[in-house]
Amino acid sequence: MGVREKINSSRTMGFVVAGVLLAVAAGQIAFFFRPQHHQSATGAFYTDDDGQTYFADNVYKFPPWDHDGKQANMAMVYSSASGNFVAIRFATAGGAEGIARPLRQGSKWRTPAG
Repeated sequence: MGVREKINSSRTMGFVVAGVLLAVAAGQIAFFFRPQHHQSATGAFYTDDDGQTYFADNVYKFPPWDHDGKQANMAMVYSSASGNFVAIRFATAGGAEGIARPLRQGSKWRTPAG
């Protein structure tokens, strides 16, 4: 006896199959309409104390830049069961500052306010 014949012969089995299909459909709808948690495309994490702490700021800032009298570099922040931490700190070599300075001062490219 096939599945179709079993469902047709037993009314209870038909209700069970219909209930399972409705539960799957409800789960798919709930998954589709769940709230999304997207990271901001204009935000980035920076650190000014070699990764001990971090802060969020505008991604359009060229590191290193001055933050409260210290040099801020970009940081990759990861989260784990024990909390968030700076896993990677992007520091620039001394020669890169000479390249980035004219870009900061004379750029005609406008960055969003931040």
